[in-house]
Amino acid sequence: MTRYNAGRIRSWPNIMSSESHADSPAGRLLEILCCPITQRPLERLAEADLLAVNAAIAAGKVRNHGGAALVEPLPAALVTSAGDLVYPMLDGVPQLLEEECIHWAAFKHP
Repeated sequence: MTRYNAGRIRSWPNIMSSESHADSPAGRLLEILCCPITQRPLERLAEADLLAVNAAIAAGKVRNHGGAALVEPLPAALVTSAGDLVYPMLDGVPQLLEEECIHWAAFKHP
């Protein structure tokens, strides 16, 4: 049986923290994450855009790529560098599955 030293287990770095920068574990993690569909880099979704996503969710206008209607607001999210696909963050963990992403370009204002 494998035993784990609880003192050595580290939690997932909080890549949504405003203190995340390139030198921190969270910043380095954000640098290597990419969209599984487009392979574009991911970045934090700006607060104003997160509010807009959550307003669209509250209005019942958002479905993920899997076709499921979103009903709960997102606490945080990542977005592709082109700003077209949004990936929810749940409990600080990015949901980088194609069926979980939101095609945000359809909701952005011109």
